[in-house]
Amino acid sequence: MEVDVASCEWSVGSVGDDPIHSSNLPMEVDVATGEIPGRPARTDASMSDDVVRRAPKPRRRWFWVGVGLASAMLLLTATARFASMHAAAGGSTPPEDLESLPYVEHLLLALLHLVGGLVFTVLGPLQLSTRVRARWPRWHRWSGRVFVACALGIGISGVVMNEVFPNAVGGMLRYTGAHLFGVAMIVALVLGTVAILRKRVTQHRAWMVRAYAIGLGVGTQRLIIIPLFLWFGGVDDLTVGLGMWAGWLVTLLGAELVIRGSRRPKPLAVPALG
Repeated sequence: MEVDVASCEWSVGSVGDDPIHSSNLPMEVDVATGEIPGRPARTDASMSDDVVRRAPKPRRRWFWVGVGLASAMLLLTATARFASMHAAAGGSTPPEDLESLPYVEHLLLALLHLVGGLVFTVLGPLQLSTRVRARWPRWHRWSGRVFVACALGIGISGVVMNEVFPNAVGGMLRYTGAHLFGVAMIVALVLGTVAILRKRVTQHRAWMVRAYAIGLGVGTQRLIIIPLFLWFGGVDDLTVGLGMWAGWLVTLLGAELVIRGSRRPKPLAVPALG
């Protein structure tokens, strides 16, 4: 006989490195850790043969792989941008890198975007980690405020830069995408902040995952566009514009899959005792 405990509710503390599941909230049983959430590990000899069978979590694994790759690409491109800005400030900008000149002409705006992006990239995975939240909740709250401030700075500066930086590669597709997803990121951050102020932790984390995915989508864009550039020896505005939209949409799709997967009931098959 098997007992289906998918409908049971517990008050859980930590569920692996799930970016959605929250602490001290009643929620459906999840098996992400291999143990029943919120319950101490069973060490009694009479129960040593009980086995909780669970499905593997490839979705969450691929989520973190994607986060790592996109984050690395963000750090690399930000470093390259700082180097090109330094060259442009010294008057040694090559003709093919004239895109860096507006960053020097609007230096404060560029620094808000780039420095904020670096902090965003470093803090993002730590904010999503359940283990970090469980061990250092106070640090999570304070660094979360820094994260939101930097993310808002990225979103607002990105929208403004989209207007004041002339002749950016990507054409109208880039222009409309930067506006749409920049505003969407700001809205997600506001909704996430309002949710946590109202103690709606699950909603808060879902909106923060979406906001983070939009920002991380810039790294995904590079993972799409740079290989095309290297393969074909160059890309046109249409390819860049489509690559930018694809980067945002793919990353958001991954975030939604993680959010929905975390909310889905997980049935446990527990062998009957006796």
